[in-house]
Amino acid sequence: MKKNDLKLIGAFIDTKNPRISNIDLNYAHLKDDGIYATDTRKAIHFNIPMLGLDLLLHKKILAGFTSLVSKDDDVSIDGYGFIKCGLTAKMNCDTFPDFDLKKTDIKRIFDMEFDYKFSLTDIDDIHFELTQKDCFIDDIHLNPIIEYADCTRYEIFFNKQTITDQKTNTGAVKVVGLIDTEDEKDLVKFVAIIIGREFKTKAQEQLLLDI
Repeated sequence: MKKNDLKLIGAFIDTKNPRISNIDLNYAHLKDDGIYATDTRKAIHFNIPMLGLDLLLHKKILAGFTSLVSKDDDVSIDGYGFIKCGLTAKMNCDTFPDFDLKKTDIKRIFDMEFDYKFSLTDIDDIHFELTQKDCFIDDIHLNPIIEYADCTRYEIFFNKQTITDQKTNTGAVKVVGLIDTEDEKDLVKFVAIIIGREFKTKAQEQLLLDI
């Protein structure tokens, strides 16, 4: 992992759930197959095969560690739950308070089904492409992917906004970031899911006549 990978994960962790029942949303979840984070409107799975952990890392502590990492530094997490940056920094990721709490089932979010798909090599175009396809995602959710994701290409799955019986289904998008290595192509680096918002045009059309 690199510094921008940590920033991408951090951008998906919530910080606005002070209630005990939601406190685990303020943490990155280190699981058996990678790192998960969600704020209920969006979620990310950063793929780390065979990570083999079950820990919670608070967003502020992750941000503090990220600030110590240089742009090109290599970051790794060992099987004991320590995140390391070369020989310069090492931190225990197990930072969840010592009390019993049912953890959010983040993996369930990634079972969502999508009806449409397209591919991109330039992620900067994602907002325009989704809008043209009636899938409306707030900039604040897409910007971290645009800024921090560094992939060879992206597979975009989405559902359109639909209105049935005067009820609006806001749609959603799933972004799969793929990378190539010397040995393999199209390895999944991360999967991110973002719930769309309801869009109602406020523009007033006018007919312009030549005089």
